[in-house]
Amino acid sequence: MADAGVNRDWAFRELKYSLQALAVPAADQIRAQTPACVVQDELLLDYDHSYEVLSQHFGSELTGEQRTALRRVHEHSDQWTEQDNAGDPLEDLARRPFWVTMRSFAAEALARMRWPVEPPPPYKPLGDGVWQRQ
Repeated sequence: MADAGVNRDWAFRELKYSLQALAVPAADQIRAQTPACVVQDELLLDYDHSYEVLSQHFGSELTGEQRTALRRVHEHSDQWTEQDNAGDPLEDLARRPFWVTMRSFAAEALARMRWPVEPPPPYKPLGDGVWQRQ
């Protein structure tokens, strides 16, 4: 059921961007985040938040295949452990099995949503430590 308090376009756009950030190669995943963040954590937090918002407020608009693909990404994120980002972010994202599988699941979810696998727009500073995708 749609919620008048949550902007539909924003909710779908944020889900798209968070999935794209999970689906692209490791170097693009790093560029998709703000400086000085823990990239692996932010990738998962961004997706989990956008997934929860969209599911709660606009989940009825999704097909069964879309819900299944999105839930698969969400459930895989629950399998994450500290060991999955124990070293260099580029190395971890490129080679650790958790992240390789995550890219595959995210790409499948993007396909089900009919969205391209491409890097999301970069974050731009708004000032005072606030960043926003442009």
